Amino acid sequence: MDAFIIFCIYFWFLFFLIFGPMVFFVCVHLPEVSVQYVRKLRF
Repeated sequence: MDAFIIFCIYFWFLFFLIFGPMVFFVCVHLPEVSVQYVRKLRF
């Protein structure tokens, strides 16, 4: 049971390590890109 818990913790750590920065990148850059896109449509 201990090995299973350690495996789960390791899996979640790996998951957040990979997808954490990706989600952060999307949240930061997606509004910026959409704002630029709307500006291009207007002008």
